[in-house]
Amino acid sequence: MNCRECESNLSPYVLDEAPEEVRSACAAHLQTCAACRDILAQYMSIVETISNEAEAVPSASESAALAMALAQVRLGSPAVRPVAAPAPQGLFAFLLASAAAFVMVAAVLALQTFGRINILALLGSVNPAALALAFVIIVFVTSFVPIAVTARRRPLNGMTFMG
Repeated sequence: MNCRECESNLSPYVLDEAPEEVRSACAAHLQTCAACRDILAQYMSIVETISNEAEAVPSASESAALAMALAQVRLGSPAVRPVAAPAPQGLFAFLLASAAAFVMVAAVLALQTFGRINILALLGSVNPAALALAFVIIVFVTSFVPIAVTARRRPLNGMTFMG
């Protein structure tokens, strides 16, 4: 047994709570190590001081005074924090987010149909890289945002609705 192991077992050793093999190993180490014997002496001194102290027992009048004082203490109610409305979860929230994405796409297509905008003309004047980026963003918004909004747990192999 080294000094660190002995020091970590000195408290149970002094209190006779250590297993026999630990007690014998500590005793063997203490015969050869003056530093650990000094620490053992400090432990023994502390245990002796504590055991020589009289047990503090309150009198009946002290107990009654304490009980009266505690009865007069008014405990405040715990602070109430406002609770935010919970976000929709589960399949309902998924359908809600999907419907919102559908409405946005339908609005753009309706503007195209009624001649308010000309998507083909806009696409002709756009850089192909910017067009690809816009396509990726649209796919992301319409596909992954509803999942991110509603799924509590998203394993790598798909999504799971909890709710």
